[in-house]
Amino acid sequence: MDAVPLPRFRRTLVRHPAHRGPTITSVRAGLARNHEEVCVAFELAGALEHLALPSRPLDPDKLWEHTCVELFVASASGRYVEWNFSPTGQATRFEFSGYRVRTSASFDEGVRVSVIHQTDTLQLVATGPLLRGIEDAASAGLSAVARAPDDGCSYWALHHPRPEPDFHDHRGFALDAGAFTQ
Repeated sequence: MDAVPLPRFRRTLVRHPAHRGPTITSVRAGLARNHEEVCVAFELAGALEHLALPSRPLDPDKLWEHTCVELFVASASGRYVEWNFSPTGQATRFEFSGYRVRTSASFDEGVRVSVIHQTDTLQLVATGPLLRGIEDAASAGLSAVARAPDDGCSYWALHHPRPEPDFHDHRGFALDAGAFTQ
């Protein structure tokens, strides 16, 4: 089987207007698929010296409380999975039967996370069986949490449907299943 190609950064995420957080100027993301493997890539750009980056492994159940990037994939029935990818190289998968009704969590699961930290960009690339359990994928959401050392956060997504950030709101899953074939 051929390797999954590194996706181009085709999607630009928007910052939630209610939260300024650290000085990140843009977040871009891309998806690529090859059979059962999916590759999702994120690039955070800006003044990274104002971004809190964990230097040691975190509680895998709480990667979302720190700087991380996320992929949500939903089925037509409303079931969905949430993947959190950390700059520590960790990955966590959560399964939900409906809006915020978590049924399971698993850690790493054969997902490879690479991190490239340069002066003004941070790239996180995760590759693996990211559609496992949601073979009937209907929509997806891409999001990022950028945390400052003082705990201020900015929240980034393709679409923010609520006055406060909520990446679990299906209205924010702004990609259709065809995104996984591009």
